[in-house]
Amino acid sequence: MSGLRFGVVSCANWEAGHFSAYRHLAARGDLDAWLHLGDYIYEYGTGEYGTRDQVVRPHSPAHEIVTLADYRLRHATYKTDPDLQALHAKAPVIAIWDDHEFANDAWSGGAENHTEGAEGAWAARQAAARQAYFEWMPVRPALAGTTYRRLRFGKLADLSLLDLRSFRSQQVSPATARSTIRTAPSPGAPSWTG
Repeated sequence: MSGLRFGVVSCANWEAGHFSAYRHLAARGDLDAWLHLGDYIYEYGTGEYGTRDQVVRPHSPAHEIVTLADYRLRHATYKTDPDLQALHAKAPVIAIWDDHEFANDAWSGGAENHTEGAEGAWAARQAAARQAYFEWMPVRPALAGTTYRRLRFGKLADLSLLDLRSFRSQQVSPATARSTIRTAPSPGAPSWTG
């Protein structure tokens, strides 16, 4: 083998339209794998995220997902898309999560789209989202149930997959923009993360 060819995708909002990008990647026939860089699902309820007047197909469940059952059903719904099915059948996926697999702007202690009192404890929601992800995505949990892992392709490439949500500091605001104590990878992350 003298080279690698990856397709790269991210940010697939079910209700914003059909997944034609997946169809085009599946039709290529020359991919060694495809990388999904996160936001494989979105947690919002129908019409709550940028497409209020343009919902092509409603989410299932229709409400914002919070529980394990909700996250499982949302993953199951995404897996019914024929273009996504074709891509999964055609080439292996290498996937990591971003924020919407949990809630918008997720960080170690919460998320912009999580209201602790009304939606329960962040830790419970995070655990539910993580469990559903590992049940529905063809990835192995790595370091402490994260998506941290390193894939080696002989002498061709090393691919480092990072979890930049589970351990990071809260998003920057004008009040915290100059903070010098912010983190992205976990202080306990593998040494190969830098």
